[in-house]
Amino acid sequence: MKRFRSLGSKVWRAATEFAQLITWPLRSFPFLVSPFYPRLKWFVRIALASVLFGLITVYIAEEFDPRVWKAVTRFVAAHQSPFLLALGLFLIFYFLAWVGHKRRETQRCLRAAFGIYLPAEKLSLADLGFRESQPEEPERWETHLQERPFFGTYFPRTMIEDEDTESTDADTGMRREFTEEDLQEHIRDGRRFLLLDHLYSGKTLTLFHIVRRMRGYTVVSPDDSQPLPDEETFALLKGRRVVILLDNLAALAESNYNLVLFVRRVAEATRNRYGVAATCREGGAFTAIAAGHGNYVTYFHEQGLLKLRLCPMTSATLVELAATSGMLLDPKDARKFPLPGNITMRVQTQTMKVRFDALPEPSKDALRALKLLDTGGVPLTIPRFQIVLRGVFHRSIEQNRTEDVLRNLWDQFFLLEQPSMKRLHPHFGYLGYAVSYSEGREPEDERWDNLAQALEKARDVEALVHLGHGHRRRGDLVRCLQMFDGVLRIDPEHASANFHRGYTLARLGQFKEALEANARALEFRPDFAEAYNNRSYILSGCGQFSSALDAVQRALELRPDFEDAHTNRAIVLARLGRFKEAQQEFSTALGLRPESSYAYLNMGITLSRQGASNEALIAYEQALKLRPRYPEAHFNRGITLARMGRFDNALADFARAIELRSDYAEAHMHRGQTLANLQRYPEAIQALNRAIELKRDYALAYVNRARTFAHMGPECREAASRDWQTASALGAVPEQRNLVLGVSLAHQGEFSKALDIFDRVIKLRPDYAEAYMNRAITLARMGMDRFDDALADFDRAIELRPDYAAAYMNRGQTLAQRDRFDDALADFDRVIKLRPDYAEAYMNRA
Repeated sequence: MKRFRSLGSKVWRAATEFAQLITWPLRSFPFLVSPFYPRLKWFVRIALASVLFGLITVYIAEEFDPRVWKAVTRFVAAHQSPFLLALGLFLIFYFLAWVGHKRRETQRCLRAAFGIYLPAEKLSLADLGFRESQPEEPERWETHLQERPFFGTYFPRTMIEDEDTESTDADTGMRREFTEEDLQEHIRDGRRFLLLDHLYSGKTLTLFHIVRRMRGYTVVSPDDSQPLPDEETFALLKGRRVVILLDNLAALAESNYNLVLFVRRVAEATRNRYGVAATCREGGAFTAIAAGHGNYVTYFHEQGLLKLRLCPMTSATLVELAATSGMLLDPKDARKFPLPGNITMRVQTQTMKVRFDALPEPSKDALRALKLLDTGGVPLTIPRFQIVLRGVFHRSIEQNRTEDVLRNLWDQFFLLEQPSMKRLHPHFGYLGYAVSYSEGREPEDERWDNLAQALEKARDVEALVHLGHGHRRRGDLVRCLQMFDGVLRIDPEHASANFHRGYTLARLGQFKEALEANARALEFRPDFAEAYNNRSYILSGCGQFSSALDAVQRALELRPDFEDAHTNRAIVLARLGRFKEAQQEFSTALGLRPESSYAYLNMGITLSRQGASNEALIAYEQALKLRPRYPEAHFNRGITLARMGRFDNALADFARAIELRSDYAEAHMHRGQTLANLQRYPEAIQALNRAIELKRDYALAYVNRARTFAHMGPECREAASRDWQTASALGAVPEQRNLVLGVSLAHQGEFSKALDIFDRVIKLRPDYAEAYMNRAITLARMGMDRFDDALADFDRAIELRPDYAAAYMNRGQTLAQRDRFDDALADFDRVIKLRPDYAEAYMNRA
């Protein structure tokens, strides 16, 4: 149904665009004749005055000489048709000129009210501050304003969803990809997106090409140099479809422009026929917005904004781009120019590099201080600048001397605006590519530590919070945790810091400490929905699924439209074996956010656990359609295909997952297990070795390698025994460790101890089919008096996983031993249907 709606929407749009194309002359004609309106207006006035004067003259003269009136009447009667035609044409022409004049006046009023007001197809690069250059153009004189040269050739980009610092998904690395066409659909659906990336990355140019193809839309942009337009001005947008273009949100945050009211008035005027396309430089500016220091822009950011980053250009594309600027670039050197601006602005950057090298050391350290703060995501102010100079670069500069240093940097073009006490606005492109440290272009770890210590000593809580978010974005979770620890040493009751500390600990796998931090966050802020949702994830990681369900339920009570919470609730319900309710929750989550590849992935996992393998494959397909480069979707689809006996297809998916994530230990492990099922034992051992190499405490990998060694013959028995012992000693995943231990005890004849182990595993994970099957095998080996209990466990394992071939096989063997041959044959038939290449099933059936 969704596919048909999408198709219908595309057909309707195509028909609308065609209608606009064929009616373009009619719609354009009033604009063409509108310049004549002032003359026509005076002509009509003169004509009407003349007619009035003539009628008065005729009336006065009628009693003296009626022949004049009769002559005029006879002339009009004789030329009635041409006269009426001319009059009609004149009136139509006059009306069209009036309409065109009114529309021009409307546009003039709107252009005066907004920073940009244009039809989307007429948007130009100059409107966004670009300067189109020629390869042979000599270097222009420099200004403090940011240069945006462009060489006439554009290469389409792909975007990937940015990791949200507030996200509490189980795997925050699962992100969607978008093409430029996808984002055009995003705008047409009335939604919002924000391109986040470094200066020089090409995000504004990409935004331009996305918006310019929105034929039939009007582009508007706020002008923060003047007050917000009144409602009457916005009412002039009635009947239009609008794209709100926001190039650099940080500038609007600094001016404190009421962006929320601006968007609301556009929505009211257009009856919600609008979308938002925005950009923002990464670093302190965006971190300040996201953390709640951007006033109206912060509120705007919190209202369903899809945050994206540009995928890196390939070496081949960078070589082509360099050619358009007259530069010969060797593909081997392309990595030295990772962003488009590194090529198009290389002359300016090289000039600034030379200028930086010529600066005195105090000025160099000043620029290094600015770069360090910006890289860490900390908003730049003069007090922080002085803190970093003293605490990191060991330069004590007085206030007046600081102003002199900054003024010198302004004179040297390193600052975009004159320094003031309120803010510092350096040229971030030059910071990134011209400024270097004594140890290289990027700061060493010691500098980050010194920065944190200096900010904590200054008791700058806000800066530490920003620095924590900055480290998380850089993937440094350990330093991120240290920043929030520093905040809590200053302010132990800081709810947000406690929450983020718990979130980071959970990401590091330290669930006990994460739970304590999360509890403190809720103690200081009981209505913290995100904290309850994250608590659910932490409790799930501890195996406390009932408590996790209570926590996520509380999050939904506080925020009923919290899509992440609905998804996490579905995951918890599935872990409890409540699959029907889980399916309903997934449907709710997808209703709130239809493009959630994470929800589709987990729905597929849930369906696969229920044995609905075909439906699970459909869910995985949808996840991969939304995000083609999704290693987790390939991995889980591979698991489902392997359970269905489609081993070759499974191997292809595992290979694709490994291609996308070379350090994906789980994919290597399942690939090894699948190769072992195909009796390709040497290859299986290689894959399992790689899994263990990536994850030394991977108990399940040791289990599968032990089983593979056991199949390889007596000469590998010793290696299999070592792996069994290692797996038993490991505690990477409690239920896996205990399951291995239980199996080992059962093999040794310690049935009672093994049963105790299996009971604990099932208590931790009620949906763990393997635990039920192994407990059933153990019960069956204990004698006839436990036969019914064994069958009940086999039945439960099959209920949890209807495609569980091993459970059918072992239940069939157990039934055959009790002379229930018909039931046993039915189980063996089921095994062969699930896995036609299962030789042992044929032997048992025979």
